[in-house]
Amino acid sequence: MNIKVIANNAGIFARVMLIVQTIRYYCVDNGINIDDIKNIYVESDNNGYNLFDYVIEQVELPNYDVVLPVRLHKHYTRLTEDVDLHFFKKIFNKIKVKDSVLNIVNNNICKDTLGVHIRLTDMNTLHGDSYGVRNFETYLNGLVSTTNNKVFKNIFIASDNIESINKLKEKYDIIINSSISNRHNSESDDGYCDYQLENLMTEKMWVDSFVDMLSLSMCGEMVMGVSSLSNVSIIISKTLNKIHYV
Repeated sequence: MNIKVIANNAGIFARVMLIVQTIRYYCVDNGINIDDIKNIYVESDNNGYNLFDYVIEQVELPNYDVVLPVRLHKHYTRLTEDVDLHFFKKIFNKIKVKDSVLNIVNNNICKDTLGVHIRLTDMNTLHGDSYGVRNFETYLNGLVSTTNNKVFKNIFIASDNIESINKLKEKYDIIINSSISNRHNSESDDGYCDYQLENLMTEKMWVDSFVDMLSLSMCGEMVMGVSSLSNVSIIISKTLNKIHYV
């Protein structure tokens, strides 16, 4: 069975989460075994160009058994505690990230690395009412609690802002991060939401975002708040064995 899924709205990883849950619940509603799906083509159209082609290795077929617009079924605030995770992993096993993107990932990350995803800037502005308000100290406390109980080789920081990364580098000498350019200077919003909207269709934004997501997926443990990026890291990871929610 060959499936095409179309996600033209929302943030990059919100689109990915919409895609996997759309496939999952289409299979549930129609009595289809996910293992019977041979090919998945994902599309996010921008004036005739598929944005997923920036990061996903795929070829569009002439015809598909079904073409699905994405549909929101639920939000995942603790994905590791949801039965859907098992099925999402099976779905994403049929999707291949481009080698050109994988090759950018920091090669110092391993199962002895602690990953931390600090999501601030516009998160509280857009989603604070739904998912709670977090600040730098929220993530720092999660990091301190985790490192008090276990020694890690290094700590990989994925963040939407440079300020948080620099603060952590002042406290820890084993911090590493990706060399990407689409971070905000400040932890506060200050126009970053507008910046993301203006750059959402660019290859640089997609590649940078996937590099941070892939980097987190290669860690052994992760500290995270509510985040679609972190959720996709969990889905594709073969090494993450413990998630510390903050």
